Amino acid sequence: MADVHWLPVALNHTGGQLVVDHREGPGFGMVLELAPSIDVNGVKRWDSLSHLFDSILDALVHGTPIATASGARSVPRIEDTGDSLPHVVWDIYYG
Repeated sequence: MADVHWLPVALNHTGGQLVVDHREGPGFGMVLELAPSIDVNGVKRWDSLSHLFDSILDALVHGTPIATASGARSVPRIEDTGDSLPHVVWDIYYG
């Protein structure tokens, strides 16, 4: 399910998405997490794209996990296989 005012910014391999909410109202600009296992309206994760990027940068620099709306925790890292552009990979955190 999606709203025409949601702008997708990220997708994972299980069908989860991050979207920016462009609906009018107090949630305008928030980053929502959508996943098959959570609320159809999405769960607020960050107040803005800026906060999302700050959070990911901090996790990349310090190796700190980021929790998802479902409670799972992952740690991002940069992977460069040499045959494509480097990209962020999210490793499940078991600590």
